[in-house]
Formats: sequence, structure tokens, C-alpha cells
Amino acid sequence: MKLRKRRKFVNHKKRIMYFSLFFMLLFISIGYAYLSRALSITGHTEIAANSWDIHFENLSVKEGSVTAVTPAAIQTNTTNIVYSVELASPGDFYEFEVDVVNAGTIGGKISLVNIQGISSAAEPYLEQSIKYTNGNDVSVDDLLNPAARKRIVVRVAYKEDLNNLPEDDIELDLTFNIDYIQTTEFELTAGKLLQNLAADNSCIYKYTGPVTDSVGVTTPIATNVYFDNCADKRNIIFGGFCWQVLRTTETGGLKMMYNGEPVNGKCESTRGDHKGVISSPNDENTSMADAHLFGRSITYNINSEEFQLLDVFEGEWTNNNYQDFVGSYTCMSDNDTCTEAYWIGVNFYSNKGNTTKLTVTDTNYAQVGTSGFSVTPSSKLFNGFGYKYPLNMEVHYNDSFSRNIIISDDFTYDPIANQYTLSGNVENLTLANSNKSVLNNKHYSCFSVVNPFTVYNTCNRLAYIYYASSSRFYLVYLYNGDGIQDFLNRNLYDYTNINVIDSTIKSYIEIWYRDNLSYYTNKLDDNVYCNNKSISDEGGFNPNGGDITKQFTFVGGTTSSDLTCSNLTDQFAVSNNKAKNKYPVGLITSAEYYNMDDSLLKKSNPYWTMTPCKLESLNGNAMGIYINSEGVASAVSRNVNGVRPVISLKEYVRIVGGSGSETDPWVVE
Repeated sequence: MKLRKRRKFVNHKKRIMYFSLFFMLLFISIGYAYLSRALSITGHTEIAANSWDIHFENLSVKEGSVTAVTPAAIQTNTTNIVYSVELASPGDFYEFEVDVVNAGTIGGKISLVNIQGISSAAEPYLEQSIKYTNGNDVSVDDLLNPAARKRIVVRVAYKEDLNNLPEDDIELDLTFNIDYIQTTEFELTAGKLLQNLAADNSCIYKYTGPVTDSVGVTTPIATNVYFDNCADKRNIIFGGFCWQVLRTTETGGLKMMYNGEPVNGKCESTRGDHKGVISSPNDENTSMADAHLFGRSITYNINSEEFQLLDVFEGEWTNNNYQDFVGSYTCMSDNDTCTEAYWIGVNFYSNKGNTTKLTVTDTNYAQVGTSGFSVTPSSKLFNGFGYKYPLNMEVHYNDSFSRNIIISDDFTYDPIANQYTLSGNVENLTLANSNKSVLNNKHYSCFSVVNPFTVYNTCNRLAYIYYASSSRFYLVYLYNGDGIQDFLNRNLYDYTNINVIDSTIKSYIEIWYRDNLSYYTNKLDDNVYCNNKSISDEGGFNPNGGDITKQFTFVGGTTSSDLTCSNLTDQFAVSNNKAKNKYPVGLITSAEYYNMDDSLLKKSNPYWTMTPCKLESLNGNAMGIYINSEGVASAVSRNVNGVRPVISLKEYVRIVGGSGSETDPWVVE
């Protein structure tokens, strides 16, 4: 250690220390016991090749670290990291993350973790640590399986809130040592659970199709995705709850679905009911005349069966300000606690709003509660996990089928006059059930609902006829030069109109996560939860020849087992601002369902997936996929079904006990 006289400042009460951490070293020391015993073998024998290779990869410095004199870098032999920094003031720090990778075939175990070079003079002012990214210390006897990696965090910091500062600069040469030795021990981690079971259990299914588990990244051929179809290997306890293992992820983690609270450390299917929140969309709009106190969020107490408004504000609902209340909660009174609360969706009337009523009561044990998917299932604009009400767009149907009408397959638009003109193949006819097939190729029209027998060739509101039943036809009104493809893009894919308003079930899940799993977030991956709104059949929404008797169907409305999520606006994740999750939680998808057997799926009353299906043929309701009590995927619009959140454990999270059965579940550290 070298002490350096510090320069004097005018304010002698505020002294500044420099820790010159010159050539700080982080070593991985490799200990290996070579096979030395001679072998005498009769006949032809082959000994499989083994390798010992533990090294560093993927170093990154944390934002906010001081500028290093010599930035941290992995040396060419890949087992040393060297850097030099100066910490000038209390609160200064230097921190970086790096992967420790076992690229060999032999397991490693830590025999030594050591920090050298801290003098007694420096110790009161310096903080230093080597931890994993989950916050646990890097410790002796920690295992590193073959083909595994763990991300560690190295940090040195000048302590804050010190009563006394050093009189002189202190120069330190610190060395951080991590020694690995050969071991035959095996560490069971979340990421390796299914892969290691796969060798012994025929009911583990490896998926090799394309997959999207990271935002903006689709792997053409999955190499790390396994599904668990083993009834006695899929039960796991994490965060005080039972979960059922679904599959591994391409990022190395373990995706699993909520399965109730354990009883005596077991996750048996005979546990019975428990208290949960029932979230029921109201079919009719609810008057807001008595609602004066609102909350931006809400929590609930299962024991008292009461809701508590959070981030409370007062307001008076009017036709001019109703959008200020969308997404908030109310007790429909001036109270901030109640046994029945309401979540407010999009309003359509001056003194009323689409609401979801929240109550606490008994529900199936494998669910956190029950919920409708969206507050307004009758609108085709709300077929998603998150959405935004698109201004200047309406969806209507017209009861008067037989009428004079001008229809066309194209239009022009004059932005100065704000006027549409029908163009292309234009036809003037009396539309009736007998000739409705003409709408398969000609969808655009200008007409007045007030004067149904007056025909028009120009208008400032263009009608697109997308569906015709035996007695009526259904319209989308378009404005400001938009055509039908603009309408679909804005409502389904345009990120500026996605996830500004949460769906009922998204809000429900995130409140449950906040109240129950927030403490464990550092153990969870931010994987994609896919609300796949890719269209497999546009039906009557196809202006170039769609069948007018069909409304559009999403990919989820088929039996596709494809795990891709092609649209960025459908990839719900904490890290995706175009489809933003507050927490790393979602629901099972229909594609995941089609990749596994149904024994898993009969453990519960009916429950939602995250996958939209189609528009209902008769009235245009948005339909989603749910799993019924027989374990069969079906489509429904207005039902209130069970809610079973899905999360993804990080790869390195350790499994410290159990065998995976209902009576002896795996237990996460």
C-alpha cells in the first residue's frame, strides 16, 4: 500500500480521498487433478474426451461508474480481468458484470473467494463485493456445471455518509481471486432441470421450431426449449407458491404457471378452494355519478376482504374529462376502502364508463382468482393484452340490410377538402341478402345512416363493410384518409396505439404480482409473453377478395404450435416500451398449450391463455383462447375465467430439494 499526501482545500472540513485502485485483478485460478493411474485393458477401449475450460465472457461496466484510468477488460488468457480506477468522493463507485462460463465437460466448484490488498487504513472507507446478479454472494462450494454460466457483479465503492474522511490519499492494489477446482458434484438449476430430466424421461419433449423468448429476437431453430409432460416432475415451490413447470426458454430459464399455495409443503390437487379476487366486466355501462374518490392503483387484503385505493385523487366525471379516469379504480363513493371496487375502462357515454367489478370470494385453488379478459369484449378494438382507444375511429353495424348503395374497391382522398371519393370499380345497386357476395370484392361506401335511401359518391367519413349476416351488415367508419389496412395496422400493430391502456386481466395480474412476488423479481427473467395478434385469415377485412361472411381470425385461432411472436407490439416484456409490462409476468399461450399433453391442463377450472382468437361471427365480439375444465383449448368472448400467472425463473436459480411430484415438489433456493 502506498500512502500519498493529499492536497489541501480551502474548506478543511470536507476532505477528499482518492483510492487509486491500480491494476485491480480478478483471477479465476484453475485447479485440476489429472488422471494419473495407468490403465491396463484387454480389447478395444475408447475413453471419451473431456475438457476443462472455465473462463470469463461478456464484461459490461455499470452506468454511473467513475471513468476508469484503465477500463476493466478480460485479458487474452480469458481468466484475468485488469482495471485501474480513482474514487475521488464519497459515493463514487466502479462496478462491472461478467459471465463465468464453464465451456468444458467437467464440473467446477469454488474452493476460494478472496479479496486481497485492503489495508486497515482503507477499510473504514471502502466497500467491495463479488456477488451474483441475484444478490447472493459468490461463495466457496458454489458449483458451475458443464455448459453452464453465471453472471457475477464486482463492485468497489467509496462509502457515503461518513463522519470522518481520511487526511491523505490512499493508493491500493486490490486482487479479487476466485479459484475453481474439478468436481463431480452437480448443481441442479432452473435452467438445467428439464434438460437433465430429458435424458431419463420419455415424457420430456424437445421443441426445435422457431421461438421468440427475447424482445426483438426470434431464434429460427430453438436449441434450448424443452416441455415438461411428466406428471410427477412438474411441481415446484417458489416464492411461497406452488407452480407447474411448462418449459425451458431459449434464454436458459424455466417458465412455469401458478398452481396455488402449498399445504404442508405439498402441492396436491385436493387442496380445495381459497380466497381470490373475482374481476367481472359489466355488460352494461356503469354510472359514475356517485364516484368521487379514485386511485391510480389498488391493493386488497384477503383476510379482511377489503380493497384499498392507492395514489388517491378526487375528481368529478364529465363528458369532457372521462379519459383522465381510464385505468383507475374507485369504490363508487368518497371512501378509499371498500369490499367492492371498480376498475374503469374506456367510456362511451357522458356519465357512464365501462367498468370491471372487483370482489373477494372463494375461488379454485389453482387460480389467483377469476377475471374477464377485457372490459369491453363487444368491441373488436380491444382484442389484446394492452391497447389504446383509437380516436377518430368507430365500429358500427347497420340493421337495415336492403338498401340502395354505391360500393367500390378503392377510393381517393383530398386532404384539403377532407373528402373521400369512391374510385376503381364502382357499382350502384340495391344491396340485399341475395347479392351480398358482391361485398367480397367491393367494401367501400359513402352513405348516411339518417337518410338510408340516399346514395353518395363522396363523403368525409368512409364506410368499410367487413361482414354481412342474413339480416344486417357491419361497418368500420374511417376518417382522415385512412383505408382498412390503416385501421387494422393502427389497432393491431402500431406501437403508438398499443398498451397505453391495460386490459382488465393485465391490470389484474400485475397487481397480484406486485403484492405477492415483487421481492423475488431478481430471480426472474424478463422473457417475452406473447399476445400474438398476427392475422391468419383477414376474412371480410381483406379489401382484395375476402369472404364477407367471415371476420378475421388470429393465428391463435388455429392449432399452431409455433412459439414465434413476430410483431414487436405483441412481445409484452418489462424491457419493451412498445408492449410494456410493469412486471415480468404473463399467461400461458395457446402455442405452449399445443406443445404439451393435456394432463397438466386439467388441474383447474377454466382459465385464460394470453392468446386472442378471432372476432365472433354474429356480433363481432373479440374472442380469446381459454382452457376449459377438460383441458381443451376453446374460444370465448364474455366469460369470466380463472387467472393463472406465468413467470420465468432465471437459469442459475438453484433447486435445493424435492423430486417434482405433488407430494414432494422441487424447491427453489
